[in-house]
Amino acid sequence: MAQVEQMAAKEGPIPITIDNSDPFSMAVRQSEDLAEDGKYEEAAQVLSVLMNGPMASDWKQMLQTRMDILKKWHASGRIELGDYRAFFLETGPDRFHNRSRPIATLWKKQIGPEVERYFLIAALLAAKRDSGGQVIVLSAIPDVHGVAKEAAADALFAVGDVLKSSGDLSGAETNWSKVKSQYVGSRAWPEAVFNLGILCKEKKRYTEAIALFNTLLESKPNDDEPAAHGMLAYRGYAHGSALELSQCYEALNNYTNALKWAREAQTKYPDDPTCGTGLQEERQRNEQRIRELEKKLAEQSAAANGALPRR
Repeated sequence: MAQVEQMAAKEGPIPITIDNSDPFSMAVRQSEDLAEDGKYEEAAQVLSVLMNGPMASDWKQMLQTRMDILKKWHASGRIELGDYRAFFLETGPDRFHNRSRPIATLWKKQIGPEVERYFLIAALLAAKRDSGGQVIVLSAIPDVHGVAKEAAADALFAVGDVLKSSGDLSGAETNWSKVKSQYVGSRAWPEAVFNLGILCKEKKRYTEAIALFNTLLESKPNDDEPAAHGMLAYRGYAHGSALELSQCYEALNNYTNALKWAREAQTKYPDDPTCGTGLQEERQRNEQRIRELEKKLAEQSAAANGALPRR
């Protein structure tokens, strides 16, 4: 927790990420500066002046959303996390989100429930492309008093994702392994197990990968339950696991099992039918792979039989 407090409490300089020669962008930034200082009415007035000029409809909608939030904050005197996220993260282009003060303000004012506040701080740090900061904040979530199982699992999974993206495969494996061992039954669990399997396969640890994909198939979670991080429901993991098992066995020159799992990916574990046109292409690719595996198995069998001594 001390690391989080030390990092998030820093005001930090406001990055100059907007063209100073552009009056429109300068006005938007001025409004943000005022909002960060708690001057919500003045911030809304700056945007209202901009609304009188010509602009694209999406920009007008963005400004209107921000104005509505600012007026709400001024009238109520309280800030809700959803509005904070919309104002500082979900409106405007990416260059508007590279700011330090919203993070510090969110920490100091202790807006909203602690766990939700940590997730939003992590999202703001992601907008700043601060992967180290994200890891610090997300890693603290499982230790928050009273944190829900799903939130803790989501946080550890997200840490693994951030570390994988930054090239720290060992760190990613450690955090996904925690989800696998400590949060069985959470929404993040199937994706963590699947990602661990992929990681092991990429490292050519095929036996470990096979065990992980089998664990996922044997768990049989609810097929209709959505995944936690934008992946498919279990049906997608099952199909993917069958394909990955086939590839692992092929890498081990075990064409019998490679062929078995390629076929089961088509029959016992078909892909999600909601995939649309991509589904037919996927099936065609797997059918082609099945034919190739049949050929490899036949060649392997012929070679083995040819090596047998004659009687």
